[in-house]
Amino acid sequence: MNPVQQGMTLSAGSLSHLWKEPSTTCLTLVLHLNTNINTTTLALNLLEEAGLPKFPKVVVVILGMKSEAQTVLLHHTFRNTVHAFYFAVTFSEIAVTGLRIKTRTNSHDQFKDLGGHRFQVVTVRYFPYSDFILKHNKEEEPADATAAAADDVEFTNSIDDELFTLLSTKLNFTWKVHEQKNGAFGVGTDGVFSGMMGDLQREEVDIGTPPTITAGRAKIIDFARAYPSVPLILTSLEPTVLPQHLALVRPFKDEVWGSLLVGAVVWAVVAWVMQQVWAKLTHDREFKLSTFMMYGWAALLEQSTPNPFFRNSYQIVVGGWLLFCLIVSTCYKGSLISHLSIQSKTKPIETMEELVSMEEGTWNWGMEEALYKGAVIEFFTRHSNPVVKKFAEKFKVESWQEGLEKVRGGRYSLMGFEDFLTVIIASYFTDDRGRSPFYRSKRGVTVLNDLGWALR
Repeated sequence: MNPVQQGMTLSAGSLSHLWKEPSTTCLTLVLHLNTNINTTTLALNLLEEAGLPKFPKVVVVILGMKSEAQTVLLHHTFRNTVHAFYFAVTFSEIAVTGLRIKTRTNSHDQFKDLGGHRFQVVTVRYFPYSDFILKHNKEEEPADATAAAADDVEFTNSIDDELFTLLSTKLNFTWKVHEQKNGAFGVGTDGVFSGMMGDLQREEVDIGTPPTITAGRAKIIDFARAYPSVPLILTSLEPTVLPQHLALVRPFKDEVWGSLLVGAVVWAVVAWVMQQVWAKLTHDREFKLSTFMMYGWAALLEQSTPNPFFRNSYQIVVGGWLLFCLIVSTCYKGSLISHLSIQSKTKPIETMEELVSMEEGTWNWGMEEALYKGAVIEFFTRHSNPVVKKFAEKFKVESWQEGLEKVRGGRYSLMGFEDFLTVIIASYFTDDRGRSPFYRSKRGVTVLNDLGWALR
């Protein structure tokens, strides 16, 4: 096929559609190249655009000049092709006088043994999955050291280190690790990605670790799942014991105390009205409203009072109130004993809903900066839930040192990944008895899919 002479009769879209068809599982692509280097470049770029690297089982047969064999077979368009054959023909003025066949086959055995191939790996420090040390001192690097600018690093004390070591032993490959120059996984804008995703999109590296997969990223990379997702949690001060002087009122909630107050007043008014009506009908003694008020409160507090000589006509009202007071006082005593036996503590912060529902200025919160990257940024900036949007509007991105110091000052919460904050608190803020001043919420928020390796 000559893209120039044939007028580009096959578009990238039609080629892509062809080898996606289930009926063409044994598809062979025949490519005829002439001596024009521009034509060869156009043809190979067409195959790249059509997505040939995504279909390694397509057999490629190339007919061209002997001088171009190595260049064409090693072209990045065929980087994933399992079987590629190059027919180099020697032409005379009259007929074909010679034929050479060159092949490049990625057999299944070769996939099991990568023959010492060296992968370019880009990484971002993301505890505990990826951690590293710099091989070079940036201040001592020469100005023209563009390869080292990506900061050659060495994995250390991380899960990635263990995985690469194990897989390289089994599959016979080596790797060179670079730190992502912006320390970012990258976000997409109109299909163009920054950070690590941009490095992979431009095919500057082979593997990126340890990002997560998103709908946008899935269009430009393959993804190998390696690690489970970890939820984001809130870290606040450990709940404190409530003040002792409030122990007498804690057995009942505010609503119950309010109901008792209103109930006592209503009972006193009803009993007083009934007594006034009866007194006018029988010309009996009248009592003041205050008498009923004091009697009602005395009964509620289990205090004896002089008998006001109530008539039988409203003894039912009085008896009902006394029975009610007996039930209330019994419940109060039982609750008071339990509260005095087990000291009550302040309610811990568990969710974003609790934070955003607080009055303005009464509580603040922040986000741990080292892990606020890529997909986490997309979650908080693009989420449509009003709670998430309000939470994102008010948090401050900061280091864990600064955030936890604010938490210790009170009325402040720091959000971060559970495993990261757990290790930090255990390492720096926990005594020999396992006690720390911080409380980690039990209800986390999962914002990432599984983490792993991004492959171009």
